[in-house]
Amino acid sequence: MKAHQNNSKDFEELSYSSQASAINAQLNNLETQIKSNAKKAQAEGKENPIPKRIENLKKLIIRLENFL
Repeated sequence: MKAHQNNSKDFEELSYSSQASAINAQLNNLETQIKSNAKKAQAEGKENPIPKRIENLKKLIIRLENFL
């Protein structure tokens, strides 16, 4: 998996610090995307998707905790 679209290094080849920075950037992007999705849902008269996204995130956290 490429670490960034315009980067030739695979994620696994990055240093620990670079991996951590990439993960943090992805988390920030995910927050922005979820908020945008919620605004779009509201504009279109649809159900608030944030509770569903939170459930998805909780499942991810459980998988990560079990990985340790």
